[in-house]
Amino acid sequence: MMPADPSAETLLFTIGAGKQTVALLPVLIPKWKKIRLGIRSDKSLSRLQTSFPATEIIKTDLDNPNSVNRLIQGVSVVFHFGPSFHTRESDLGLCVIDAAAAINRTNPVTIKHFVLSSVVGSQLAKLPNHACKRPVEEALMESGLPYTILQPTFRMDVFPLRIILNQKPADGGPIVYKAAWRPEIKTSFVTLRGQSEAASVVLEERERHLYATYLLVSTPEPILYAEFVRRAVAVAGERIEVGYQRYEEAVALYLGILFGGEDKADPEVRDGLQRTLLYYKHRGLLGSSTQLEWLIGRKGETVEEWARGVLDL
Repeated sequence: MMPADPSAETLLFTIGAGKQTVALLPVLIPKWKKIRLGIRSDKSLSRLQTSFPATEIIKTDLDNPNSVNRLIQGVSVVFHFGPSFHTRESDLGLCVIDAAAAINRTNPVTIKHFVLSSVVGSQLAKLPNHACKRPVEEALMESGLPYTILQPTFRMDVFPLRIILNQKPADGGPIVYKAAWRPEIKTSFVTLRGQSEAASVVLEERERHLYATYLLVSTPEPILYAEFVRRAVAVAGERIEVGYQRYEEAVALYLGILFGGEDKADPEVRDGLQRTLLYYKHRGLLGSSTQLEWLIGRKGETVEEWARGVLDL
């Protein structure tokens, strides 16, 4: 099987400023000499130029086929993930796939690998941010492109560990934390670090992983969300009481974090977030850690290992 040639091939990240890309770049840059980043805003352009000066950065509108065609010219590998809660996430993914497939119809060996970062449970129609990824997966499978689909589960990195620890009461009592969904719900977790390592292996080994779909899960068994929180905080030697905030409060909190308030959020995005939190209130995201362990050659990070990394312990 032929692996990739990171010294000669151009690797494109269509969402160059996304958290997944930013976490993956330090892993890839030592080997991949030609990396192109698609970005949307001047703010992202300035930030990425400072952090990753060796990369090629192109301002792009993924909703514009002509802009996507310019972005994708001359690349060998495409890495795409949809921006969460974007009202046209499916359309953006389809536009990128169409552009790549059109290139390969003219020159069949141009795009050598298309990696799609999707999500565990893309079949879950009740979760809008999952269901919108299903048609993108389907289009990629039918495109004729050589592909790999990665399906990460809920990331530990979403939990604001440092912020929570700063809320320690002055009287020395336990920290009080109200989760956005029922803390007794079991969930499988992954870390950005583990996800990045797996993606790096898939990109570099390439042919071994063509036409595969991989679940990316770090925790060997689903764990209670409350247990995850307690174990993460315990690494810092602190105690925490995990409660549950009302559904309406949780929606308002996340709309504030993501958009600065409910009045600033697109109605479709607001509705999607509401449905997502309602789903999490009753069900977690479950998956096996077997495939991640096989890809990276070791067990995935534990909650404690992840927390120590966040806190530089």
